[in-house]
Amino acid sequence: MKNKVKYKTIVSELASQGITYKEASTRLGITYLSFKNKLSGKSDWKVTEIAGLMNILNKDFNYLFKQDL
Repeated sequence: MKNKVKYKTIVSELASQGITYKEASTRLGITYLSFKNKLSGKSDWKVTEIAGLMNILNKDFNYLFKQDL
């Protein structure tokens, strides 16, 4: 069964910028599985990971982590 994605904006930005989950996880210094768990809301983001993701995607916190209604 697939993980349900909580952070759809992040997934969308990764896709639009051609960045794979594997590449993003490597650049953040975490495993692929950890990255998928964070995207699905199964585990929490560390401040350093959030900062890294903002840098990788060149987007601000409010945009990346807005609540998808």
